[in-house]
Amino acid sequence: MKVKIFKSIWLLLAVFTVFAVLLYTCKKDEPEPTPTPTPEPVQLIISNNVVTIDSSTCTLISDSTELIQGIYHYQYTGTPPNYTTSSVIVGQQGYGYMRKVTNVTANGNDIVLQTEQARLTDVIDQCDIQDAIKLNISKNKAYFNGKPVNMRVVYLAKGVSIKQTKDGKGSINLTGTELFSGNVGGANLTAEITNGSISFEPNFNRELKISLISPHIRKIKISATGSLDFDCDLQLVCSTPVTYDKKIPIAAFEFGPIMLGPVPMFVGLSFYAGFETELNLTGNVKAGSDANASVEFGAQYYESQWSTIWNKSADFDQHPITWGYDGNAFARAYVSPQISVKIAAVAGPYLEVEPYLEFNGDIQSKQTDWQWELDGGLDGNLGFLVGIFGYNLVDYNTTLLNWETTIASNNSSNPNPPVANFTANTTSIAEGGTVNFTDLSANVPTSWSWNFGDGGTSTSQDPSHTYSTAGTYTVSLTATNSYGSDTQTKTNYITVSAAFPCGTSVTFVYRGNSVTYGTVEHNGKCWLDRNLGASQVATAYNDANAYGDLFQWGRLDDGHQDRTSGTTSINSSTDNPGHSNFITDPNSPSDWRVPQNDNLWQGVAGTNNPCPTGWRIPTDTELDTERLSWGANNSNGAYASPLKLVVAGYRYGSDGSLHAAGSCGYYWSSTVDGSGARRLYGICSSGADMGGSSRATGFSVRCIKD
Repeated sequence: MKVKIFKSIWLLLAVFTVFAVLLYTCKKDEPEPTPTPTPEPVQLIISNNVVTIDSSTCTLISDSTELIQGIYHYQYTGTPPNYTTSSVIVGQQGYGYMRKVTNVTANGNDIVLQTEQARLTDVIDQCDIQDAIKLNISKNKAYFNGKPVNMRVVYLAKGVSIKQTKDGKGSINLTGTELFSGNVGGANLTAEITNGSISFEPNFNRELKISLISPHIRKIKISATGSLDFDCDLQLVCSTPVTYDKKIPIAAFEFGPIMLGPVPMFVGLSFYAGFETELNLTGNVKAGSDANASVEFGAQYYESQWSTIWNKSADFDQHPITWGYDGNAFARAYVSPQISVKIAAVAGPYLEVEPYLEFNGDIQSKQTDWQWELDGGLDGNLGFLVGIFGYNLVDYNTTLLNWETTIASNNSSNPNPPVANFTANTTSIAEGGTVNFTDLSANVPTSWSWNFGDGGTSTSQDPSHTYSTAGTYTVSLTATNSYGSDTQTKTNYITVSAAFPCGTSVTFVYRGNSVTYGTVEHNGKCWLDRNLGASQVATAYNDANAYGDLFQWGRLDDGHQDRTSGTTSINSSTDNPGHSNFITDPNSPSDWRVPQNDNLWQGVAGTNNPCPTGWRIPTDTELDTERLSWGANNSNGAYASPLKLVVAGYRYGSDGSLHAAGSCGYYWSSTVDGSGARRLYGICSSGADMGGSSRATGFSVRCIKD
C-alpha cells in the first residue's frame, strides 16, 4: 500500500515573507504596503487502500475479454503486494485504470484480481485542487504548472492543416473543406467552406475538492477560457429545393497524461464543422464573415447544486455575398471546438462552444429584386459525465443560452450583367448516360443558352442531356439578363465511355494480384458474379470456395479482409491504417477508425472503394431491392438469385473471431447508419433482413456497376 501526501512547505516562505516585510518597514517616508493573505497549502491525500501498479515489476496478462469482465491477471517478478478485497488498484499504462478489488486469487507471483470500476473518491481521501492547463496546438504541447505536457494529433481531415498566426496562435486551415457532396432526396447538393480557419487554444480550468467527510465531493468546477477567432465563407450549390444538415470531424488532438495524484487524466480538443440548410431554390449562394470572440464556458457543482458558466462577447465582419438562384435560402455554417476529459480511461465531462454564421435571402430573378440578412452568433453545450468522480453524483447536461447579432442586411435590385458559371452532377459517364447540369451564374440571369458539344442545345436554366456516343465533349453556357450576357466554356468537360455489356468479364488488381471475375445482371443492375476474394462462383449456398473475404466497413483492400488476418486493438486515426491487421474495438461505437469518418465507400470515387474501376459498394436500397426479388427470403433464396449469395459468416469486431460461416451470410452496403453502417444480414435458413451494424465488424462485399 502506498500513501502519497503532497504538501507545500510554507515555513521557509513564511520566514522569507517576515524578513521582507521588516526590511520594507525600515524605509522612511514610504507608506506601508497592504498585506497579502497567505494561501492555505494545497493537499492531496491518497487512500491507504491504494495499490499503484508498478509495470517494471509486474505484467498485466489479461486479454480484452477478461478486462471487460473486470479480471486483472498479473505476473510479478518479485514479491507481490498484499492485495485484499479492500484494495484499490491504480494503473498508469495507456489511459490508465482505477479498479476496486472484490476477490483475490494468489498463486505465488501469479495474482488474479476480480474487480469493479472505482471512483476518484476511492483513490483520493482529500484534495483541494485549483489549476489551469494551457492547450496549445501550434507547439504540440499543453502547459501545466509551467511544464510541458505531450500532445498527440489524433485526426486531421483530408486537406486540413495547422498553421501559426502572426501572434503565435495555432490556427486550423479550413479552406477547401468539403462538408458534403452527394444526393439528398433526389437533389444534388454541395456544401464547401471555400475559405476559412479557426483558432482556439483555451485554458482548461479545473477545481476539485474532496473531503473525508460525506458527501465526499464538495466541489467540481471545469471550464474553458480563451479567444476564439473564426473565419468562414460557406458556398452551397443545389439542383432542386432541399433541406439537409451535416456535421463532420475536422481535427482532434489529445493532451496528457496530466496526473491527479497517481491517476492519469487526458484532455481532448476536437473540432467539428457542419452546416444546416433549407433551400427552396435551384442554384448557389455564398456568404461569409470573420469573428473575434472571447468565451468562458463550463459548469460548477457546489453544495450539491449545478450551475453553468457562460460569458461571451464577439465582433463580426461581413464578407461579400454572391448568389445565382431564384427563391428563398437559409444557410447556417459552424465550426465547434469540443473539450473532453478522460480520467483513468473513463469518459468524463465535455464542453462545446459553437460560433456560427447564418444567411437568410429572398431572390426574385424576374424582378431582379433581392433582400438578405447575415447573422452571427454563439451556441454552447455541456455534458458533464461525473460518475467517475464519486458515487451518487448526477450527470449534468444542458444547452447554453444562444447569443446572436445581425452582421449586415440589405435589399435592392441588381443592375449588373451575369457572370456565367455552371456545374454537372458527373463528368464521366457511359454511352446512353445522362448528365444533369446546374446553372451557377451570378447576378440573376433571365435566359440561358447551352451547347453540349454533340450538337445538342437547351434554353433551360438547369437542363439534363443524354450522350449517346463515346467521346469527349466541350460544354458552354451563355447567361443573359437585361444588363448584358456572359459565356462560360469548359473544354473537354464531359467524357463518355463505351457502354459496359453486362455478362462480360472484368479484370482488375485485388490484394496485389490480377484477378478476373464474371458479371451478372439482375433487377436492372450489373453485379460481379462473386464476393470480393472468392476463388469461384458459388456452386452451393455453403460453398466455402465462394465465401471470399470479410471487410471492415470503409476499409480499403489492404489485406485485413483475409479471414485469418492478424488482429490489433489499436485504432487507426487515418483512412489508411498502413497495415493488414483486423482492428478490434470492443467499446461503443466499435469502429476501426477513431474518430469516425462517414465519407468512406461513397460511390465509384469513394475513399477506400475496394471494387474495380467503375464499380462500387451497393447502397442499402440496392441490397434490399435484391433481397425482395428472391423467391424465398432465406439462404436458399439468396443462392437461387443470379448473384448466388452465400453464407460466408462474419468476423466479430470486438476480437476478430469468425462466426456463422456455413450457416448465415452478411453483406455491407455503402450507407451510413448513425455511428454504424447498413448491411444485408442474417441470410440464414430462417430468413434475411436489412439492418445496422458496428463498422469494426467484418462482412462480405459484392460490387455493383455504377
